[in-house]
Amino acid sequence: ICTSGTVRSAIVPSTSALEAASATETSCLGSVFSQDSMVSLVSAATKGPRCFLADALLKVDNICYIRAADVKIGSHLLAASGQPVSVTAVQIYENEEQELVDLSTETVMLTVTVSHRVMVQRRSGPQTVFAGALKVGDDVHVGGGGIEKLQRIAHFRLVTGIVDLTFSPDEPVEAFHPPRPSILSKGHGEAKTRRGTRS
Repeated sequence: ICTSGTVRSAIVPSTSALEAASATETSCLGSVFSQDSMVSLVSAATKGPRCFLADALLKVDNICYIRAADVKIGSHLLAASGQPVSVTAVQIYENEEQELVDLSTETVMLTVTVSHRVMVQRRSGPQTVFAGALKVGDDVHVGGGGIEKLQRIAHFRLVTGIVDLTFSPDEPVEAFHPPRPSILSKGHGEAKTRRGTRS
């Protein structure tokens, strides 16, 4: 458990929960984000629940993502390895002040709780480290099997909701920031044709 905050909902397995999970995943297809434009840090496997910000995006398949807050028991997600994992437990916590950390590499920026476990690469091989213990220069695993150095780490506190998720099998998963609103733009305008003047 990542926080001492009040649990808003502890979801228990039921037929209705499984049906809701299926409906949630189907509706997710209506909000497709391009995988090519999204790179993530890899959340390490643990023996217990893993905490995510409520609006973090998790992979349902190679083209579809779902908010952590919308995940249900029985939902199927895609691990970083490409293998499917099943969600076996969910706890959603009320909005309370949390200690968070922004982690940035050359291509990735992700905000997580300080107790979130991140996959790092050491000389001895892959290891898991609490986000709050990471240092600039650490090699972290990113989506697609890559490894990048942390270039910036910023600690701060924020009132936000978080979600504890437990997976089976306990595989590392990728977490993404939701796309931010963008400024609309248009293509190059057509040149206006000048009418010739009569002599």
